[in-house]
Amino acid sequence: MNKTVMRIVLCLLAFMIIFSCIYSVFAAGIDEADITAAAVILVDAETGAVLYEKNADAQRAPASTTKLLTAVLALENLQMDQEITVPPEAQTSGSNMGLKPGQIVTVETLLYGLLLSSGNDAAVTLAIAISGTVEAFAQKMNEKAQALGMLNSHFVTASGLDAEGHYVTVRDMSILARYAYSIEELRTIMATEEKTLYTVDKSVSYQLENTNLLIHTPRLDGNGEPYTGASYLYEYATGMKTGSTRNSDGCLVASAEKDGQKLIALIFGDNSDGEKDRWKIAAKLFDYGFSNYRNFSLTELIGGTVGLDVVGGPVINGAAAKLQCMPVSQEGVEVITLPVDSDLSAIEYTIEPNSAALNAPISEGTVVGDIEITLNGELLLSGHLIAAEAMMTAEEYAKLSGTQSEISNLLNLDTEKRQNLRKYTWLWLLIPFGGVVFLIWRGLQNNRHSRRRYRGAAVRSSRMAQQKNLMDGHSYRKTARPVSRIAAQNGSRQAVVRRTSVSRASSRVNGSRRSAVRRTATVQQIRPNVRRTRRSGREI
Repeated sequence: MNKTVMRIVLCLLAFMIIFSCIYSVFAAGIDEADITAAAVILVDAETGAVLYEKNADAQRAPASTTKLLTAVLALENLQMDQEITVPPEAQTSGSNMGLKPGQIVTVETLLYGLLLSSGNDAAVTLAIAISGTVEAFAQKMNEKAQALGMLNSHFVTASGLDAEGHYVTVRDMSILARYAYSIEELRTIMATEEKTLYTVDKSVSYQLENTNLLIHTPRLDGNGEPYTGASYLYEYATGMKTGSTRNSDGCLVASAEKDGQKLIALIFGDNSDGEKDRWKIAAKLFDYGFSNYRNFSLTELIGGTVGLDVVGGPVINGAAAKLQCMPVSQEGVEVITLPVDSDLSAIEYTIEPNSAALNAPISEGTVVGDIEITLNGELLLSGHLIAAEAMMTAEEYAKLSGTQSEISNLLNLDTEKRQNLRKYTWLWLLIPFGGVVFLIWRGLQNNRHSRRRYRGAAVRSSRMAQQKNLMDGHSYRKTARPVSRIAAQNGSRQAVVRRTSVSRASSRVNGSRRSAVRRTATVQQIRPNVRRTRRSGREI
């Protein structure tokens, strides 16, 4: 039994070692044979660092990935709850969300239809709502692209349908993808698997499914039949946009996040069967990026903040205060993407302070110089030094410190006065203690008086009740005496006048009894009104 267990353990260890070796070989690089698409790039979403590229500057038709720029302009020019009437121009070819001219929908509904179902009708509706015509909107698209730094791209359509002069590079599109990824509303929409939305009057519904197979497996295929294809779900995928036209072949802009690191992969020109390779390529790129790279804090790389001298700054304890500064990239990013096995001990840096900016007062975040960071002599970053804190002028500090000094002088009494205070400290403690004792004594006294009053009232009430009972009993005995005399007289009279037959005498006797009962009842009714005189005690 023990030998069998040992064999199983040894087999498991051998398997783990072999798997680790295979994984290490894969993590060391990417097999170019697996990257079958025409143009590919992998970038860090936060820093923009390029982790892998292939034909990144070749001009390509972007297809529906164009809609990322349309969505950006929609959010910058319209409100999410703004209502828009679908124009006749929205009846376009290609993929649509199902809009009809005259329907009224919100911008939010159009954005979901644009990015989930890749609706060309939604793109045209947004373009006309923003600029009046698709042509005017295309001009706005190019202006935004230039502002972002997309210098080798040009847009003609809002939807991404093939058109002459409509082209991009994957490097330029990675800039747009990073910008779109930074917008929370777009991230939320692009991460949605499916959603049902309605016109404003709720008369028409739109069933929307995400076309990104990395985050959603559709129920139906492109022909409306149940989907029977493979699943390409990726555990760390977070969204972005797909596209496909005759000129572009399969296109994909995909994002993923793992352990706080965010990557964006762009795969253009996938001409594989069913354009399925783009999903596999994206997963391989993400695995490669997460395994081989991670982000490091620039401040930690150089060993902490840098102190710079400031003209007109405060003097503390006889020494001029230094302004603490931190490095950032040209874009203001505080981290840098490096291979996980980088030798950080070989990090070096040089700084060039900007003397014109180092004059107090200085606000936090102010650029006060430049910095270059190298690793083994190779330039890693050419960025800026910014103030990590605010700094006041010497005059402002003197006023503040002077006020603090006055407060300190008031509070810091000399030793003799403090000793005198300690002598009489017990008096200050005795006063509140005596007050507490007095309140307790007063409460006990009040409680005793209350008990005495209650007992006296109870005794008086009991005595009054006894006297009342005695008086009621004596009155009753006095009243009963004449009633008995009256009954005796009636009985004598009945005996004297009994002359008739037995039946008549019996009748009289019964009559006398009834009369006596009536008299007795009368006496009982008037008993409460019987009073005794105080002198003779007679009943009147």
